[in-house]
Parts: sequence; structure tokens; C-alpha cells
Amino acid sequence: MPSEPAISLLDLPNELLLYILSSQNGLSSKDIYNVAFISRRLLSLSLNLFLSNEGIRNPEEETSIYVLRWSSPATDGQPDALAALNALPDISRIKRFRCFFQDPSAKSSRNFVQQAFDLSNAVTRVSRFVNKLRQVDVAEIYLVWDPYYVSKDKHTTDVPLNEVMRWTEAFRMMVNSILEKGCMSLTIQYDPSFLLLFHFRSTGPVQKAFSYLKSREDHFLLRWELEQREGKSSSVEIDRAALLSSVAQAKQSITSLSIHSPALLTPPFVNWTLSLLHSQQNLTSLSFAYISFPKETWALVLPIIADAVSTRLTKLQFLRNCPHLDSIDLLHFIAHLPNLTSLSIDRTFRVRFQNFKSESKSLFSGTYFLPKFLRLSVLKAPVELVSILIGTNTPPPAWKLNGSLSLPNLRELTVYPSSLLIHPPSYVTSSIVVNELLAKLKTRPSSRGLVFSLDAQMEFTDFQPVFSYIQNINNRREFQRALWETLSEDDVQKLTESGPGSTPHICFDYISHLILYKFNPQHPDEKPRSLCLWLHTLFPRVERLTFTCRLDAQPHQDVHMDDETIQSLIKSLQEICLTVRVLVVDEKSYAIR
Repeated sequence: MPSEPAISLLDLPNELLLYILSSQNGLSSKDIYNVAFISRRLLSLSLNLFLSNEGIRNPEEETSIYVLRWSSPATDGQPDALAALNALPDISRIKRFRCFFQDPSAKSSRNFVQQAFDLSNAVTRVSRFVNKLRQVDVAEIYLVWDPYYVSKDKHTTDVPLNEVMRWTEAFRMMVNSILEKGCMSLTIQYDPSFLLLFHFRSTGPVQKAFSYLKSREDHFLLRWELEQREGKSSSVEIDRAALLSSVAQAKQSITSLSIHSPALLTPPFVNWTLSLLHSQQNLTSLSFAYISFPKETWALVLPIIADAVSTRLTKLQFLRNCPHLDSIDLLHFIAHLPNLTSLSIDRTFRVRFQNFKSESKSLFSGTYFLPKFLRLSVLKAPVELVSILIGTNTPPPAWKLNGSLSLPNLRELTVYPSSLLIHPPSYVTSSIVVNELLAKLKTRPSSRGLVFSLDAQMEFTDFQPVFSYIQNINNRREFQRALWETLSEDDVQKLTESGPGSTPHICFDYISHLILYKFNPQHPDEKPRSLCLWLHTLFPRVERLTFTCRLDAQPHQDVHMDDETIQSLIKSLQEICLTVRVLVVDEKSYAIR
């Protein structure tokens, strides 16, 4: 009998090949990667399986890579997702590209100590991959989340000039390549692995913003020098290496830029950012976060940014971790953005606006107007800032409302509690402040259809103790007397409008949408019934309850709520909170009634 021809792996159909390669008792992830290079047929099949094991199931739809080994991956022989993507032959477009140089999860054990200057190697690897693509729609780059894992030379504060140049070239190549691929939304987040010691050449308060010859095409660029203790070095060579490429300038695709890193607003890349802001005419959205440089730097760069985007910008966000941005500098900045339709200012600014001084001096001379923001429809801000924008607070002498009515098209207003809701009495003072502001807004001719929301994501949610405290205030005289002693006479009158001896009116009267961070029924004070009693007592008109399960500018969802918890909460809402119509958990909506 003639012998049967031998059958190899390549003779098997793709379905069977995939089953063999993905068998639990089969090849390791490293072996699957190596199999890809046996033949052209196995290349795409094995690499896609390898990427799936790395959490990338549809590379063209969304690709999230973790480049956690900054030195060359060849040193340990372990391939990563970036190596597989570089070898993948049939990928030309990615709708959403996310790149992490550290794992930003607090529970992660994948981060390890690395050399600061090796980040340039990792960034260069990413650039090579981006270069092979034809299109990148959305790009998010996350740099150094935790400096604990970055090793630096303890014997000198100077950064070697060759390392500065290497980092400049690597980062410039990556961000330029991303924009050259038609990127519409770019996020750069967290610190680089090292920050330079530098100073800007202009020092006077007016020179800082306007010391450049207006006849020059690059008059908006900042002039700076490195501060090197071991010899002098020129900034010119570095500055020229960190500019927006002509191809990226001509692309005109970007509409949104998230500046969530000091890297984009300090040397050597500040001029790259400024040239982008000046040249990209379709850029209408900016956000800032995770920028901890001093207030003097904010005061320098914000006027230049405002000059670049003044008439184009429609959406602006100042999110978390901008601790040294002064309230007056923030006001000066938004005053130059009259066409905003959406403005969001983080809760951490509330203390700065509470301490707002009318005698604060401006970078600019003379008197100018705070615009009426005729197009602003969405506003999220501390109560004190909202009061300034609508003219209910007395602004500094240099600020004048240009007309009698500002924000005429406002449709969604979100405020924060005026004080941290740490202990039950803080709910009382916060409700007074919030109610007073919203009551004034309700009397405006344009208030019809205006939705009032309260963002309490960062507050303590001890539902049961707070509910019990409010009940005691309402029913027991000794609790009322103790509370009155902590309040002004005016505030006491606001709580007892029905007359002395009446039940105090403690609630957020006008809030129809309440935003919370998470719900943990395992906590003894966070049972569904406790939440609903708290909600019914303090928010009698709420129609929508949202649990975000993530904080602003966080790359990952922080917490999860299981179906059992959600269903239990829905049942309690139906029984106790008759006004609530919608529950939202991590952007998924549930109809209550």
C-alpha cells in the first residue's frame, strides 16, 4: 500500500491551527510569538493570538500597550505587545491607541525600578510602530505615573546634554508621528522620567508674555536656557530639535489636546506645544491636569496659550492635580475665551476661589471685561467661580460684566459642595451656599430648562450617620441648639424660614442630578436602604442618580458594581425615592420607573 503523505501544521485549516495554538496545555505566549515567524501563513494568525493574550483583541479598533521594559526587550528575550504589533503585517489604522510606560493601577505589581534615561529607548520603539501606520484617530500616551520606580544619579543634579538631546529627539519623533497620521485627539499624561532645570530669559511681568518681536513668525515662542551647574550649555540646539514638524502642521486634523503633563509646557517641548496651538485651526478643545510646576510658569504660559486659541476654543477643562495654578491667573485665561460652549473646573479649585482676593494684580494692565459667554451651555465649577461668572459676587475692581446678563444659554450647571462633606454638619452649611446660588439662577429669564447637578464624587458617603443626624436636627431641640451655635444668625434664618421653632429646612432644594463616585454595600453605612433614605432627605427633587466608577483623567475604571448590587439599589430607589427616574452606573442607564 502506498504510504499516506505526512501532514504538517501548515496543512491544517486555520480553525484547527488556532485551537492548537490557543490550547491551555499548549504553547507559552513566547512560543506563540516565535511560531509566527515560521511561515507567512502563521505570521498574522499567531501574532493576533499573542496580542489577544495581551488584551488586544481588535488592534484596529483599540490598541492598549504596556511598554514596561524601557531598555531593549532583547535583553531578556521576552516579546511584548509592541514587538508583535511591529511585526504584524496587515495593520494600517488604529482608532484608539493607548500607550503606557508604567502601569497606573494602584493594585499593579508589574512596575519595577528602571533607569530614567532608558525611557528614550521605549519612546523610540513606539515611534517606529506609529511610523508604519497610515492613520491614528485618538492617541493617549501615559508617561511616569509613579517616580518611585525611576532610578536617577544621586551624585549630580545635572542631566547630561546628550541625554537631553536623546529624549528630545525620541519624544519629538513620537508626537510628530502621531499628528502626521491624522490624529484628532491627543493626550499626554504624567511626568517624564526627568525634568530639566531651566529658566526663561524674559523676567519682567509684561516681558514674560510679550517680549517677542511681532514681525517674527515665531514671536509666540519662549526663549529659555538650561541651568547646568557643571558647565554651560546652549538651549538653541535643543530648541530646534523640539518643534512641530511641517507635515504635522499641514495635516490640520487635531481637534482636542489634553495637556496632562508638565512635559508639554516646559522645555524642551513648550515651543512644540505653542506652535501646535498656533497652527492647528481645527483645535477647539483643551484640558489640563497633572501639572505641578510653580505659579510663575502658569502665569507665563497661559496668556500665550490664550492668544493662540482665543477665538477657536469651545471646550476647556482644568481637571485634577494643578495645585499651583492661581485663581486670578485662571480667571484671566478664561476671560480671553469668549466662544466657550463647555467649561469644567475641578473641585480642588474651590479653596482657591474661597480665598480669592479682590486686590490680586493682573499680568495685564488696565481694565477689561469678563465676557458674558453667550455660547456657554455646559458649566461645571465651584460655587464661588459660578458666582463670579454670573455676577452675583463682587468681582475685583478690574472685572466688569459687559452687560446685565451673562451665560444666557446655560443648560447644564454642575457645582460641588461648598465644603468637604466630612462630617454631618458640613451638609448644612453646604446646602445653604448651594441653595442660595441656585435660587438666584432660577429667577433669571433664561433659567427655563436649566438642569442643576451636584458632583459629590470626592465626598464621604456615610449615608446612615448623616441621615440619623438630619433626623435628630429635625426632631430634637438640643441638636438644633448645638447647630445654631456654629452658624451665623443669617444662616439660621435661612434654615428656619417658616419662623422660630419650625423644623429646619436642610436639603439641596434644586438639585435634579446627583453624581457620586461609587457604592459599596459591604460597608455598614452604605446599604441600599441607607443610601435611599439619605437621598430622599437631602435631595427631594433628584431625578437622576449617577455612579461614575471612575475619576476625571483616570486612564482606567477604578471600581465596579455587580448586577446584584445594582438590582438591589434599583429596588430600594423604587420604594423610597419616588422622584428618581434614572440610575446611571459607569455610563450604563437603568430606568427606575
